[in-house]
Amino acid sequence: MNPVVLFLNDSAIDPTKCPKLAGVRRYAAAAGWNVMPIQDSRSGRRSIPGLIAKYRPIGCICDEDSKPTGATPGLFGGVPVVFANGYGSRYNGRAGRICVDNEAVARAAFRELAANNPAAFAVVGEAFSCEWSEVRVNAFSAEAAKSGLPCREIRENKWKVREEFAAFIRPWLADLPRHAAIYAVNDPIARRIADAAIAAGLRIPQDLTLLGTDNNPGICEASHPTLSSIQLDFERMGYLAAKMLGKMLARSGTNETSGTTGTACASHSSQLSQMSHSTVATIGPLLAMRRESTRGYGRREPHVLEAVEIIRREACDGLTVAGLAKRLPGSRRLLDLRFREAMGHSVHDEIQQVRLERVFDLLQRPDMPIGAIADFSGFALHQLDRVFRARFGCSLRAWRKRNAQP
Repeated sequence: MNPVVLFLNDSAIDPTKCPKLAGVRRYAAAAGWNVMPIQDSRSGRRSIPGLIAKYRPIGCICDEDSKPTGATPGLFGGVPVVFANGYGSRYNGRAGRICVDNEAVARAAFRELAANNPAAFAVVGEAFSCEWSEVRVNAFSAEAAKSGLPCREIRENKWKVREEFAAFIRPWLADLPRHAAIYAVNDPIARRIADAAIAAGLRIPQDLTLLGTDNNPGICEASHPTLSSIQLDFERMGYLAAKMLGKMLARSGTNETSGTTGTACASHSSQLSQMSHSTVATIGPLLAMRRESTRGYGRREPHVLEAVEIIRREACDGLTVAGLAKRLPGSRRLLDLRFREAMGHSVHDEIQQVRLERVFDLLQRPDMPIGAIADFSGFALHQLDRVFRARFGCSLRAWRKRNAQP
């Protein structure tokens, strides 16, 4: 019987649908583990010892989605544990941690918004005090300061009720310079800002642009307008957490194939207590998924917005810069000049970005052959390999092997 590894999740989201769990299971398939997802709002001080006693796992992975669960390594009775998106130094080096590089996330958000040449920036933090939100706000503001443009901040919005938040944010939005770019530290905050802006008579993206984080399709695609967002590689986080747990088990001498834990617990405790804080890994932003909320500083150039819409629809069907230029007034050179001034990059770059988004989607479908992805995304095969390697540092096949579900 395969040894058990617990995947603890205390959010309202079904843990079986969690991308982190998909990453854990991908590693577990090779390691011979039986991964058992546990959704328990009481996870932490009350339930963890009972779960350990009941299932006798060789290790645990604790999924902390937005804030600490209150679980500490001591509650696991010497069983190795890795915290996915762990928080702070309270773990004292006795557990592994896979964290989001929140500074890198904020810098990626700034680059994406700055490409639209905004008149000013703004950043809105989470509805409760938390470290990751503060780090994102600080890093984004620091980047804005380097640009020389003003940046308004809401570090901690205390209005958890949607109506209260809307009443507060509307005058704040109205006071922003027109054509400001707003970064929301996560997608739910971005959705609330979008709703409030529309209610206040502000147009997105004509009057302001808006970017969230996490790329939650249930939020981003359901919003009006649809929301651009920074996507994080949460499946990679799960895989790294499982890999880290495997290394911890190997160092402590646990028999992973038999699941022997009884005599190993004491050695786990002594060895884990000697582990250094270096048992930490981070994941950064994966891709900026562009949707309507950042689509086009071209508000002063309606033909630029029209070009963006055509690119979104037809980039993967063989659209070329020359073909696009023939459908719009003026010359190809004039189109590219106006597009670059409005968007911060060329028409070619926009077409390539849309195609890469399609490639990224197809790569996550195990039934899609690698050789066919170029055809469905509008790339020539040799061109796709070169572009993908330049962006992600590996081949398509290597990326799929590393990230695809088993």
